[in-house]
Amino acid sequence: MESNKTKEALTVDYIFIPFSNQNDIEINEGSSIYKDQIIIKTMEKEEHSPVSGLFNGIGEINSVSGPKNVIIIENDFKDFKEKKKISINDIYELKSDVIKKIWKPKTSTIYLKIDSKDSYDLKDEFILNDNMNIILKTLDILDQTYPDITFKISLDKSNIRVYQSLFSYLGTYPNITVEFNKVPSESTILSLYDVIDIYNELKNCSKRDFVYITLINNQEFDVIKTKRNTNLKNLLETLEINATKATINDTLKLSGINFLINEEVYKININ
Repeated sequence: MESNKTKEALTVDYIFIPFSNQNDIEINEGSSIYKDQIIIKTMEKEEHSPVSGLFNGIGEINSVSGPKNVIIIENDFKDFKEKKKISINDIYELKSDVIKKIWKPKTSTIYLKIDSKDSYDLKDEFILNDNMNIILKTLDILDQTYPDITFKISLDKSNIRVYQSLFSYLGTYPNITVEFNKVPSESTILSLYDVIDIYNELKNCSKRDFVYITLINNQEFDVIKTKRNTNLKNLLETLEINATKATINDTLKLSGINFLINEEVYKININ
């Protein structure tokens, strides 16, 4: 088994953004949508569109956590933005008080957990390799901003390839250490996606519009980078894979392939 390069499938036709309450929807059906526009807004969070396009309607789609009501956005493949953000060149230019307004720690120890469910779950390994500099840079500047907070990377002992990838970079960031132990319960756990999202906030970049999955088909596998909140059906069409059945995360067997691809999905087996 060998795969060392991410395969991108970012030109999907539709995006499916989940919502719980129709009153939280910030746009009207039939309206044009900009990339990064707020689509859903609640007290807890905001959901942004990863593409520009058209509000095509409301529907329902299955997901890892059960059926979800979704806003359907038809991608126009133009990525128009309402107004251009002014992105800073380097997050090290930011003053500590600005960083503290953007991100605040909740505990005295922060762990970036690099996870792997099994030998075929390569999602985190590929996210790290594709985004190594920004991930370590973000942890470093947060560590400098909060000197009383400890930042560590949690890694499984069996994940030798990831440790080897990290090893050549960690000399530049001696304040960030790798531990092979279980994360203490009183610590805050960050995912790789969390750190990338923090980096984008600090740099004033576009919102993260992608997720990674391991796709296994005919005993061959690829790590796929695709649009966040896409449909498995659209993803397979983009990849020119004909299939009617799939298994999600080794446990959820699908009889159809209309299924939401988001952060909850790490592996897809085509049956």
